[in-house]
Amino acid sequence: MNEIDNPYAAPATAQLEASAAMEKLPYFYVVSPTKLFALYVCTFGLYGIYWMYQHWATFRRATRQAMWPVARAIFSLFFFHYLYAEIDQRLRRLKISYVWDPSTLATLTVILTLVESFLSRAHRFGATGKIWTVLMMCCIPLIAFVKMKAQRAANAACEDPDGSSNANFTLANFVFLILGGLLWLFALIGMLVPEGAQ
Repeated sequence: MNEIDNPYAAPATAQLEASAAMEKLPYFYVVSPTKLFALYVCTFGLYGIYWMYQHWATFRRATRQAMWPVARAIFSLFFFHYLYAEIDQRLRRLKISYVWDPSTLATLTVILTLVESFLSRAHRFGATGKIWTVLMMCCIPLIAFVKMKAQRAANAACEDPDGSSNANFTLANFVFLILGGLLWLFALIGMLVPEGAQ
């Protein structure tokens, strides 16, 4: 039965328009690398959960795949490789030349995240001294730097290489930056105070 014989069939033009509209949707979360780095560091990595959620929520809207972005954000360690692979596939599909190694970058993201998580809980394993806190704090900008590389690839896959569509800081962003900056200040002051004086 063709389209003329079936009065209930959707017009082909409507289907093509819907398909074209879906293709125009961004497949990944777009944000400028600078904004990502600043928010990630100032929130001590908490922005990473929001970042991961937005990537998968955007991907679900664009592809209509059945998934739970919240779970993929909370258990991000198990989904970095999947996300980076999807970004790479999108780049290849659009024939966008972008030099990177998604698998290695995802593995590095996982390793650094695990190291940071361990260092933040080192005192539970009997570790003493401020060195563990210092090392943990050093991991945060390193993770942010690695994620910046993945974000540049995601931006390229969305044909917005610089993330200019989401480069400006909002009022909420500034609030988190200020609060995070104060936390970093207090943490650094704590590092400078001799242990016996605390």
